[in-house]
Amino acid sequence: MPTQYAWDDESEPAKQSKRDATNKFMLKTQEDLNLRDSVVRDRKAARDQFKAIGQIDVPDDVEVICLEPDPGTLGKLIVFALLKPGDTPVMEPWRMGWLGARVPTDPQWHEAANRFLLATQSDNQLRQRVLTDRNEARTQFARIGGMPLDPSTEVICLEPDRPKLARLVVFKLLPRELYKDSWLAAWQPYH
Repeated sequence: MPTQYAWDDESEPAKQSKRDATNKFMLKTQEDLNLRDSVVRDRKAARDQFKAIGQIDVPDDVEVICLEPDPGTLGKLIVFALLKPGDTPVMEPWRMGWLGARVPTDPQWHEAANRFLLATQSDNQLRQRVLTDRNEARTQFARIGGMPLDPSTEVICLEPDRPKLARLVVFKLLPRELYKDSWLAAWQPYH
C-alpha cells in the first residue's frame, strides 16, 4: 500500500516515508541485477519501480534517473538549479547551482558553471530555453562556459524552488552498504 503522504509534503514523517522508500528501492537494485539494468536504461521503469518497490506515491511528472557509479557515467549528467532572477549574484554561483552527479574539482569547470549560471540569471529568454530544452541547455553550457561537452552528456536545468527540484530524483547505484549516501540531485530526503 503506498504511503499516505503527498510528494511535496516536507513534514518529518513524509521525509521518513521517502527515506524508507529509498532504502527499499536501493536494496532491491543491489540484489536484482535485471531490475538494476532496467532502471538504468529506462527512466519510466525507474520511476515505476521506485514507486512499486518503495510503496510510495510518485507523481507522473517526477523523473527518476538511476546511474551506475563509475565516473564516466556520472560525468555525463549535469544538473543545475538556476539562480533566481534579481537575486544578488553570489561569489561562486556553481557551489549553489551545481546539483549534478559528479562535482568536478577542475577550476575551469567551476568558472564555466559560474558563467552559465550568471548568464541564465540575467537573460530570461536564455533561461526559458535551457529550462525547457535539454539539448539547448547542453549547447548553451558548452558555448557560454567555454567547455566542450560530449554529445551524450545531458544537461538538466531546474528552477531553484523546492517543488520544481522535487520533480527530479537521481540515484547513484552503489554497493548495498552505501545506499544511504547515493542521493545526488534536486530532491534529497536526507537533508
